[in-house]
Amino acid sequence: MTLRAFSLTIVILSLSACTIPRIIVLHDPLSVDEHLQLAAIYEVQQKFDLARDQFHQALEKDKKSVRAWQLFGDFSFRRKEFGQAEDAYSRAAALDPKNGDLLNNLAWVYLELGKNPEKAEKLARQAIELSPSHRPYYLDTLGVALTRAGDLKGALAALTESVATLPTDQPAFLAEAYDHLAVLYDALGNAEERDRAAARARELRGGK
Repeated sequence: MTLRAFSLTIVILSLSACTIPRIIVLHDPLSVDEHLQLAAIYEVQQKFDLARDQFHQALEKDKKSVRAWQLFGDFSFRRKEFGQAEDAYSRAAALDPKNGDLLNNLAWVYLELGKNPEKAEKLARQAIELSPSHRPYYLDTLGVALTRAGDLKGALAALTESVATLPTDQPAFLAEAYDHLAVLYDALGNAEERDRAAARARELRGGK
């Protein structure tokens, strides 16, 4: 399928030589999915304003598209536009309240904003209940939220289970969880375990 790089088609019809031309604005010829595909292409090309515009056009076409809101939230999160990410994930979650991934992502927005770790904890726990198959990933989120909230014992339980159950074929996620465990051990004053967790994270990243 060839993507068309325009969003509106303008047709000018002249009925006669003495008639004022009429401008007819046709409907957006692109589908929501096509706009989202263009947004992904523009992001890869680092044309972020164009990518953002494609997300906006997708959402103008269908304000109830969970996928469009979620992908716009992902884009905003990667751009560190956390206020916009919070709005996008919140709208997606309102449309699909049983989607654990959306609640987990929203929890991470609160953690990145550095506010309301209790809200992030609540969202992570809800995500675990809704999507138990993703429990190892959500436990990492929960562990960070509990660390920020000062519940170090609860954080240790969550992060220890997370690193023990995360799939080994997901080294990036596992490395991040070990990073969070290292931060927790530092807060606990356990330098030996901190260094061990940090070394494991580096190992999973290929020594980086």
